[in-house]
Amino acid sequence: MSSLDALFRPRGVAVLGASTKELSIGNRVVRNLRDAGYTGGIYPVHPGETTICDLPAYAAISDVPGPVDLVNIALRADRVPDALEACGRAGVRAAIVHSSGFAEAGPEGAALEARVLAVARSHGIRLLGPNAQGVMNGDLDTRLYASFTFTPLAAGPVTILAQSGGIAELMNLHLRRAGVGLRWYASPGNASDVDLSELLAAAADDDGTRVILLDLESVRDLAAFRDAALRAARDKVLLVVKSGRTAAGARAVASHTGALATGDAVLDAVLDRAGALRMPSVQAAVQAATAFARQPLPRGRRTAVVSNAGGPGIVALDEACALGLEPASPDDATRAALKASQSPYATVGPLVDLAATAGPDAFRAALSMLLAAPEVDGLVLSMVTPFFVDCDGVADAVVQAAAASDKPVVANVITDARWAGVVDRLQSGGIPVFEFPEDAARAMAAMARLAAFRARPPIRGTEGLVDAIRVQAALQRAVPGPDGWLSQADAYALLVAAGIPAAAVVPLSTPGDLDIAARTLGFPLVLKADPVGLVHKSAAGAVVLGIADLASLARAAASLRERFPGAPLLAQRQVSGGVEAILGVVVPAPGVPLVMAGLGGVSVESARDVAFALAPLDAVAARRLPDSLRGRDRFDACPGGEPADLDALGDALVRLSLLASVLPEVREIDLNPVAVLPAGRGVFALDVRVRTAGMGEMGTASDFRKSEAVPIFAGRRAP
Repeated sequence: MSSLDALFRPRGVAVLGASTKELSIGNRVVRNLRDAGYTGGIYPVHPGETTICDLPAYAAISDVPGPVDLVNIALRADRVPDALEACGRAGVRAAIVHSSGFAEAGPEGAALEARVLAVARSHGIRLLGPNAQGVMNGDLDTRLYASFTFTPLAAGPVTILAQSGGIAELMNLHLRRAGVGLRWYASPGNASDVDLSELLAAAADDDGTRVILLDLESVRDLAAFRDAALRAARDKVLLVVKSGRTAAGARAVASHTGALATGDAVLDAVLDRAGALRMPSVQAAVQAATAFARQPLPRGRRTAVVSNAGGPGIVALDEACALGLEPASPDDATRAALKASQSPYATVGPLVDLAATAGPDAFRAALSMLLAAPEVDGLVLSMVTPFFVDCDGVADAVVQAAAASDKPVVANVITDARWAGVVDRLQSGGIPVFEFPEDAARAMAAMARLAAFRARPPIRGTEGLVDAIRVQAALQRAVPGPDGWLSQADAYALLVAAGIPAAAVVPLSTPGDLDIAARTLGFPLVLKADPVGLVHKSAAGAVVLGIADLASLARAAASLRERFPGAPLLAQRQVSGGVEAILGVVVPAPGVPLVMAGLGGVSVESARDVAFALAPLDAVAARRLPDSLRGRDRFDACPGGEPADLDALGDALVRLSLLASVLPEVREIDLNPVAVLPAGRGVFALDVRVRTAGMGEMGTASDFRKSEAVPIFAGRRAP
């Protein structure tokens, strides 16, 4: 049983702060519990009333005669600690604190919230809030409405979990208008105890939940959220809306990888691995949930678009194609039979336009044939309701054809109140109905996108590819600086230990090392100074390229020693040709390493053409990173026209992900640039920076901050 049973399946609910005033939270909660048909005991608590909402009221929680697992508290903030003490003595197991005036109100409120949490924990009470809206459970055996919102409770398969109470109610309201009912509903407010990650994990185990709508503003524990998302999306449809996507105040970080790892990028990486869908808006999320709640997933992207009005059908087709769906192309026999079943005014092509005169038989025949065709994975219907057609019969025909198929059907109906029965018939028959043709196409595209996620193979084990003992030994030999950054020599040694190709380097410690570098590496060479704390060497003039002979090498070494006194120097073989990429690792929270790939070079932060994924990766998952870049076609033609070695790039990404997985001390790795040579010639890291948990290790920034797309790894800017 879930640890949250007392919250969602209580035997009885008491309301502290219950009131006879209709426009009060205490009154609304009691009324909602009663009107929803809650199957347990409802106990209003008020010292001066004997009846509230036609129910017996009690002077104190200790006077309540029946078992109380859950209390709703709608009292002034300073009265909440004592109220919780009394609830603890009465054996209450969970509490929803609606009251405001806690951490959201400033330091004094935060201190009061800490006191409330301490009282709850001392009695083993699970706390939702404070400043919480409440919970619902639409299960017909429970019918719990322990919240002060207004949308009536209707049972269904969608669970809403939202940090914002306003967003939660918005979702619930529009689901109801779409004819879709609720399973669970929770808005935890300040989430001092029960947070969204725990609620998400509990919903993952609820058999009655099919779709989870998650509104997210911040994450307190990134590892817990990752685990909950992976668990939930395995068997449920997880749709996520993230508030605060603008880069209003990014923290300063040192490496390119850290600067690019915004909270949005981290969230996308977690959701991608889980197989959950990031939705662009609340509206899109609710519309997709409406479709997922009622229809099966398509097997692919091939979509038939049917209409009885050409214009809206074309709009639906355009939107479908823009979102990556493919127009279905039934075989010649199906097309011929389809034409024969329709009036001469119908057209059969990428859009099947049945014409405004089409009646129930025409719709039934068209949809049945298309849904039976193996070349069709799903169907989008856009229809008007002509006054000269049996529109109710058309709706029944659509429902019958869809019910006979295991493929999804979504509809857009253009009508008014006179034909409201058409929409009702479709919705009652399980057909999601949308107001605009684009909305129907978007819902089908979301379903196809999830189907593609679920068709991906699981990450295969790559144990043994990287020798953990060898890389750990390489890290132990390294001497990090006070800010955790390794020297260039130590960073290259770590890459070599992991089997990640890098252009060969020779440290120049003595005058004789110049000859060794020339003999060992050959020309042309690159010479680098590596002063402590300098991360971006090219911008500081610490790199000399194109050194053609020993004399030039000596002059360059003298120049860099003069500019950077005492800094180690490294000579490196200069690698020419190929495409410049950037690879990296950032660890936004303990145990949650992310791997990055993108187009590299000095402009990487301005171009921001990068992709992140949770580590570890296998070859298939690694290949998805470069394939997802906007500039993916750069890899199709290295200088000279040959394709780049993406297999070698993928191998380097897999090894980098394993390196991050076996070395918990690592905080950032930055390989920029990486030369991706033509196919068969491999990749070479030309510059590498590695930061470990150094002195004065900073706190992990696992928040996805509201109104901010912050880098969630807050490295310190080097002096």
